[in-house]
Amino acid sequence: MQALLVAPLMIPGAVIGLALYAYYINIGALTRSFPGLLVGHIIIAMPFVVITVVGALSNFNIDI
Repeated sequence: MQALLVAPLMIPGAVIGLALYAYYINIGALTRSFPGLLVGHIIIAMPFVVITVVGALSNFNIDI
């Protein structure tokens, strides 16, 4: 599961942006809108959040 969430780090941001834009045009929604921008930001930022949270939780003491 972690590998799936970190996978966007292996794809350049420009490729993700162009793919999302092409997808938005294809479905006819979210082009030049705040929800479309939000989805793109989540896709690009999610790997960094996963890496940070997994790293922090791996040192967490379960016995607390």
